[in-house]
Amino acid sequence: MFPAIFCLGFLAFTALAQSDRRPYAPPCEATCLTGDEVNRLLDGFKNILLKRSSEEEAAQIVTEDFTCTSDSVNYVHQNPLNTTTTQGREALLNEHHGSPVADIKTLFSSYTCDSITWYLEIEKELPVRIIAIYFVDNQIKKIYKAYEEGNAAVDLHQIGNPECQPGFKVSVGKEGIIPGSSNCNSGACGQPMEYGGSRGQPMQYGGSRGQPMEYGGGQ
Repeated sequence: MFPAIFCLGFLAFTALAQSDRRPYAPPCEATCLTGDEVNRLLDGFKNILLKRSSEEEAAQIVTEDFTCTSDSVNYVHQNPLNTTTTQGREALLNEHHGSPVADIKTLFSSYTCDSITWYLEIEKELPVRIIAIYFVDNQIKKIYKAYEEGNAAVDLHQIGNPECQPGFKVSVGKEGIIPGSSNCNSGACGQPMEYGGSRGQPMQYGGSRGQPMEYGGGQ
């Protein structure tokens, strides 16, 4: 009797194991950002902002489809709020910053598995401070999306306060931002994934870029 019960139990366990063959996310140490990678990305992004980066160098820092959303920049340039500010790496390289930028100083930085927070000061005639969040594709270690907000009042002052002149436009778009979160204790690493880790796909346990997650730490 005992061998029969044991065999039945073993067969049931085997069948259960075979029925759940979802792919597993890599361990954290194989995918999460490191301090050296964060420094490389921030130094590279700083060079892009200071116009010191070639197209080849920028391609090692941001993805071709990079996007940035900033209502403060949109307001200064009279573009609709709640819309994408920069669409693509080429647009980022061609951006103009109004008055000359002497340097960029890091005031604070921190990072999670797949995002970087950077508080920086753009050294101009009047310094502009910006808080920025960068989202990193860990498969290729490049920034693919940014949220940035800064002191728009200083920028407006340095270009003659156009908001005080007749005809200054203020409008609101309909794009919006998908709420999300990222942390260092997401539980996603090494866990079974419902749909896989491709960009834009929801995942039950893992960390899919750009999508909310039930258990994991994504955006």
